[in-house]
Amino acid sequence: MQQDWIFGANPVSEAIKAGRQIKTIYIHKQKNRHLKEIVEIVGHRSIQIRFVERDFFDTRFQKGHQGIAANVTRKKLVKMEDLLDIPGCGDDMPFFLFLIA
Repeated sequence: MQQDWIFGANPVSEAIKAGRQIKTIYIHKQKNRHLKEIVEIVGHRSIQIRFVERDFFDTRFQKGHQGIAANVTRKKLVKMEDLLDIPGCGDDMPFFLFLIA
């Protein structure tokens, strides 16, 4: 399966809380004390943590990585036909918003 990256403290934290499939979290060696909450959350799950040098981030991401990145499994795309079948599966009122560029 293909991999994607999420980087920055809030995006990585929210991905963990949402249960996103995360293969590995990379944390800058010098910033790990600032990211203690994320390390604690990850400790309860089977997510690998690697502490790396700053150049790992600088060569892969633009500004805004904050010394943390997660290698995540790419989300599965849903076909339109499958999407339209979802409202019949639960009790919630369906709401679709389509944006056409």
